[in-house]
Amino acid sequence: FKYNMTDVAAAMGLVQLERATELLNKRRSIARAYTQAFTGIDAIELTTVRDFDAHAWHLFVIKLVDGVAKIGRNEVIEMLKQDGIGTSVHFIPLHAHPYYRETYHTSPSDYPVAHDLYLRSISLPIHPRMTEADVDRVIVAVQQALR
Repeated sequence: FKYNMTDVAAAMGLVQLERATELLNKRRSIARAYTQAFTGIDAIELTTVRDFDAHAWHLFVIKLVDGVAKIGRNEVIEMLKQDGIGTSVHFIPLHAHPYYRETYHTSPSDYPVAHDLYLRSISLPIHPRMTEADVDRVIVAVQQALR
């Protein structure tokens, strides 16, 4: 197969590449705001980023702490949706996809750690066009959902 990029796609990519640092800094700023706001909430486990890491923050995933969060992932997602905040569930483990379930007869008990993380993880909105007000709205909604 020959997958050459079109000239238009290449031109758009070059323009975006010039803005890469700006876009990354915006994502880092949002991630800092989320991290500061959610640190200390016992029901939330945050991603650990070491000082020597360079995180791209293409996603901001929170993990609900089992036994501490009073509601589950789906309830949090629904509450945020009611507030007009879209979330995602990324990293659906392979054993949960129909092909693997049906072909290889996989079950959650075969991969307990992957399944546990899947059930507790929520990707919050994080993109460079978010305003400070957007970020604050997400923070307040998450805090209210997990009171």
